[in-house]
Amino acid sequence: MEKISSTKLKNTRLFVAKYPVGVDTHAKAIEMLVDIESTDFRIVGIHGLGGIGKTTIAKAVYNRIVDHFERSSFLENVKEKSRTIDGIIQLQKTLLYEILEDKDLKVDNISKGINVIKERLCSKRILLILDDVDKLKQIENLLGKCNWFASGSRVIITTRDEHLLTIFGKVCTTYKVKELDKHEALQLFEKHAFLGNKLEKDYYKLANQVINYAKGLPLALEIIGTEQDIFLDIACFFKGWHKDLVVDILDACESYPNSGISRLVNKSLITIDQHDTFSMHDLIQQMGKEIVRRESPQILEKRSRFLHWGNYPFPLPSKYCPQKLVALEMPSSHIKLEKLFKQDFQCENLKHINLESCEFIKKLPELCTPNLEILDLFGCVNLVEIHESIGFLDKLKTWNLSYCERLKILPSNLMLKSLNSFDLVRCSRLEKFPNIHPEMKCLRDLDLQESGIRELPSSIGYLGGLTKLCLRDCPNLRGLPDTIYKLQQLQDLSIPTTRLRFTCNSFDSISGYGFLIYDGTSRSQTLSKSK
Repeated sequence: MEKISSTKLKNTRLFVAKYPVGVDTHAKAIEMLVDIESTDFRIVGIHGLGGIGKTTIAKAVYNRIVDHFERSSFLENVKEKSRTIDGIIQLQKTLLYEILEDKDLKVDNISKGINVIKERLCSKRILLILDDVDKLKQIENLLGKCNWFASGSRVIITTRDEHLLTIFGKVCTTYKVKELDKHEALQLFEKHAFLGNKLEKDYYKLANQVINYAKGLPLALEIIGTEQDIFLDIACFFKGWHKDLVVDILDACESYPNSGISRLVNKSLITIDQHDTFSMHDLIQQMGKEIVRRESPQILEKRSRFLHWGNYPFPLPSKYCPQKLVALEMPSSHIKLEKLFKQDFQCENLKHINLESCEFIKKLPELCTPNLEILDLFGCVNLVEIHESIGFLDKLKTWNLSYCERLKILPSNLMLKSLNSFDLVRCSRLEKFPNIHPEMKCLRDLDLQESGIRELPSSIGYLGGLTKLCLRDCPNLRGLPDTIYKLQQLQDLSIPTTRLRFTCNSFDSISGYGFLIYDGTSRSQTLSKSK
């Protein structure tokens, strides 16, 4: 019986693509450049546009030639994994394990990893593929100067940057991946959109529009023929978001997220990590954004999703029914909020609004969001005034106004029955705090540190559930009302006692308790009532 070499058993084939249209032609051409019969060391660079199929082609090449090498390794997503030191070390460990299969090798730092790779791999004829590289340093962290490989070894690099490959000189041969032709594009679209069935005559016009729109990019054609809406929403808005919140949003918009998300995961277009948050390869995300941009390159309002190109996008898909939005996030947006909320967002489901660091908002208008639970206005440095209606949001639990340094006017009355945390740190121009309704019993944490507050209203005593009150470094504060002693749950009170004037005359009428106070220095002391 013929003996099967252990090398062949260990060189596991890679999954290339469900529908590898046009891939084989590229793979054959690159195999010719690799020239496995040659005994010299050689690098082959595969370059082209994002979404053109470089990684898919590299996998096909790997499968065709891997059996001609002693050992092999395919390192995907090098750019993304090289963002951190831990990520680089993990790439080094993966390379060493796939070549040597030694689990006990220790790699504590990048420099040591480079040396171990050089020492242990220099005698072996290996095949190595580095997928999605955009900086020379990423290559050097894994291969040093590429001057120690054994004769006959091959390195294949995929990149969008053709210039990066010229650094290696004569030892490197390059191959540019071109767009699919119309026949290949139609074939790929048929397979993804119609499961391989031939298009009916009525669909040809639409199919040709799609093909022209995708401009021969395989990834775009694949996305257009699948769960395009969900994919684009995640690419544009929800990368890094928790799955449950995204499902709530998409479900409210009748996008059937559960089945769609599963299919996107199966196609490796998105991943869900151990914390149930969405992740996506940078290249795939860029492709999604580019699809949206191409909908209307010049007129933003005609795009299916409003996208702040070059900055963090905000989840405001124009196709969504505003009444069904669950979360709205618009950091650094210059959209006119008065128009947005008065005309478009009478939305009962909206629970989370994040306007963090929005420099363009001066007045927060009436929101018409009765079920709002989180309102984040952190760092809105030009915000001056909050509409009166905000003080009556029954479901609001968290309200963050920290670092709103120009804020002067809050609602005159607060009846926020569910509010648990209220943060006003460094609101240095805010001098007056609102009156508090007796039903505000849920507030636990009130932070006014470094604010401009001159006094607290006597109604502060209604905050029966308050456990922490911070008034540290409030230069204008001169006194506390008698009712401060009604806060039976208060455990932590930070106040500038060197300047503070207590307005209460005695402690005689209330049973004894105590809480920590900040005295303007690094020390805290206990202020307590006698029985």
